[in-house]
Order: sequence, then C-alpha cells, then structure tokens
Amino acid sequence: MRLLVREDGRINGAKFRLPDGGTRRISAGAVVLASGTLENTRLYAQALAHTGYRVTRWPGLNDHLPHGFIAPLPAALRRDWVAPERAFLWADHDARLRGNLFVDIHTARQPEPVLDLWWLAQQEEPFLDSILFVPEEEVWSARVEAGLRNLDSSAMERRDQYARGLLEALSLPEERVPADGPPDLYTAVDRAQATGRAVRYVNPLGHSDHEAGTIALGAHLAPGGRAPWADGLFVAGPATFPAPGAANPTLTMIALAAQTAAAIV
Repeated sequence: MRLLVREDGRINGAKFRLPDGGTRRISAGAVVLASGTLENTRLYAQALAHTGYRVTRWPGLNDHLPHGFIAPLPAALRRDWVAPERAFLWADHDARLRGNLFVDIHTARQPEPVLDLWWLAQQEEPFLDSILFVPEEEVWSARVEAGLRNLDSSAMERRDQYARGLLEALSLPEERVPADGPPDLYTAVDRAQATGRAVRYVNPLGHSDHEAGTIALGAHLAPGGRAPWADGLFVAGPATFPAPGAANPTLTMIALAAQTAAAIV
C-alpha cells in the first residue's frame, strides 16, 4: 500500500495491491496510518518523499524489554495449581527500576508448569535502534538496526537482583548464566525443567511487538497525530509515542486515538 499525494501536498487516499495482481484506489478526506510502527513509518516516509524531502533513516525506534527468571513450579505452589489455569500477579511499577514486575504461573508450551518472574521494562535513552529504508518505485524495502546499550544491561541487572530476593524466599537455586549470555524464554524453560533450577532469560528486541517511537508527537507530529506538512494525514499507534514507558501500550494507544478522532471531526 502507498498513500496518494496531490500536487498541493494533501493526502487524499491510498492505493492497494490486490491478491490477483491488480490495484485499487480509495479516496478519503483524511487518512489515518494505523498499521503498526514499522509499516506506519514506511508509509509516512514515502508520502514525505513526495514533497521532495526524502528521509531514509528513522531513529528513535524502541521496544519493551521482557526479562526475568523461569523455574520449575515449587511443590508448595503446585498443590493449588490446576492445568491449564494460569495464575498471574502484577506488582506495581517501580520508577527507580523503570519496569513492572509480574509473577506468572503457566506451562510455556511444556507439560509441566513453571514459575515465571519477569519484568516488562523500557529501553534506556538515547535509543540505538532505527529503521533504514531503500527507496523503490512502489514499496520501499526496510531494514531494522537494533541493539542494547550498557545502560540497558545495568538496568536489567538491578531489576533481576530484586527478583533474586523472591527466588531466595522460595528456596529456588539459580543456574549459572552461560558464557554467551542469557537465553530467551523458551530455551530457558527447557533448561529449567532439565536442571530443576531458576534460569535467567532475556527476550530479544522485537519479541514484545511493542515497537514504538519513530514518528513521535512533538518531533514529527502535531497534537492529534496530525502530520504538519500534509493536510489530511494522521498517525496512530505506538509509532507516535515520545517515550516508551514500561507498561503495555494499549491504553495509551486508545487515549491518543481518541484525540486523533477529535482532531479529524
């Protein structure tokens, strides 16, 4: 899909490619990009290029960092757990640790239940991540550059140290982290079931599907998600977030979408 841009710069619709190879044009008085951060950024960048301002690198991309410990469910807790129920506890946000702690009991695709002590945390600014586009005639191709800073690693260690107190209270020994670093969740589950110990894990960037920040309000967008350089174009979703926060983005998305709707009508 790509946006239709008039000579005066107004966005007045979109062009779609159909499964049979044909195309379809849809005209509209206003267009709201709500296709996720990566696709929203591509559509925005391609429309901006029609004005003569071609930007191929979009910094500010960021995602949440899920990390924590996975361990076999202790016998004292297992007596009250019945498959396939899922027990879930959310501990409130800690501003000092810049994350939300969850205590979760689930099967993680395994026959035996596990105890999952995990954090949903934010990346530390300034972000290293960005989207790089290669301009092409119809649809630009893209490549994502992502990485963690030393500050991210230090923040994760502070949070994990807090969670270790819970492991000690439950008498759960910790498996040593391998030389190549902590595994992802499902690799950690296999290792925890095999060793009977708690295994530290860090899920890779992109795992949460909470990518955000490339078309931030204030930097690229006016209030309501309005594109300041093109009449009729608005952006919704996490791409507009000036900062990621450490919570699920759904409620923030809904609140900003209501502001966008009010700006359009």
